[in-house]
Amino acid sequence: MEYLIQKLREIKLDVKRKRNNDVNKKDKAKEMEKYVGCTIPTTVTIQPPKRSKNKVSGKRIESEVQKALEQHTKKPRYCKICGGRGHDSRNCKGNTEEKGSFHKPRYCKNCGGQGHDSQNCNENVDDTYEDNDQSYNDSDDDGKS
Repeated sequence: MEYLIQKLREIKLDVKRKRNNDVNKKDKAKEMEKYVGCTIPTTVTIQPPKRSKNKVSGKRIESEVQKALEQHTKKPRYCKICGGRGHDSRNCKGNTEEKGSFHKPRYCKNCGGQGHDSQNCNENVDDTYEDNDQSYNDSDDDGKS
């Protein structure tokens, strides 16, 4: 119990010292004024800074690439059938017979017929090899021995 009373007295003394320090702060301020050679002003004349304008005009700045793309104009299409501009040979309103003249006719390598290729040929593929005396397997055997 005595320990508790002693601690309370110490706390009380600490509080009194702190109050005296507040009075001493005023004295310290006066000492600093004497040391520096000027007095502390009573009114503050410093104003907060003006707010800067963070918001821009709202218009996005375009890059050089975007400006170049906007200035670039696309060439008009040129039709090889009628020679007109604005469309190409795929959607030309000209004669349909002329459209087909640009494509080569298909020839079959198997039968020599026109209008289809060798993949869609109805002829038998084995008939084309009847003229050869050697088969594929015979040529492989001759090379080994």
